[in-house]
Amino acid sequence: MRKLRQMIQTAIGALVLFAAAFATSGPVMAAGCSGTGCNGKDPIAMGCADSRAYDVYTREINYGGTNLSATMRVILRYSPTCGTNWAKVEVTRSNPSNYSFQIALTLQDSGYNTVSGTSHGTVGRSGYGNMYYAPTTPMRACGVLSTFGGGYQCTNAG
Repeated sequence: MRKLRQMIQTAIGALVLFAAAFATSGPVMAAGCSGTGCNGKDPIAMGCADSRAYDVYTREINYGGTNLSATMRVILRYSPTCGTNWAKVEVTRSNPSNYSFQIALTLQDSGYNTVSGTSHGTVGRSGYGNMYYAPTTPMRACGVLSTFGGGYQCTNAG
C-alpha cells in the first residue's frame, strides 16, 4: 500500500511539473508563408522577422550637403524561419535631427539584378522591403536616400 501511494504521488508530481512547463511556455507562432510562397510578402506580417531573423551584412553611407546631412544604414536581413532575405534601411544620424527622408530600397541578386516584388519606397527615417526566398542564393540589400539623389548603395552579397 505504501509503495502504491508513493508511485501515485510521484506520478502526480510529474504531471504537475509537466502542466506547469506547458502553461508557462508561450504560444508557438507559425510563419504565414514558406518557400517561394513568401516572395513579395511583408516579413513582419508573415512572421518571418521573428527573433531568429538576423542581419547578414550592413553598410553605412554618409550623405552631406550644406544644410542637410545624414548617415544611412543599409541592412541585408535573413530569416531562417522562412529562408528569406529582405532589405532594410535606417537613418542613424541626420542634421537636422528630426528630418524626414525619401527612402527607396530593394533586394538584388549578386549580379545586381533587382528581384521582382522586393522594392519599396517610403518617407521617414526607416523602411524595409518585401521578402525573397533565397536560402542559398547570395543576395544584397540596396538603399538610397532619394532626398539627396544618386543611385542605390548596396551591402555585400551574402
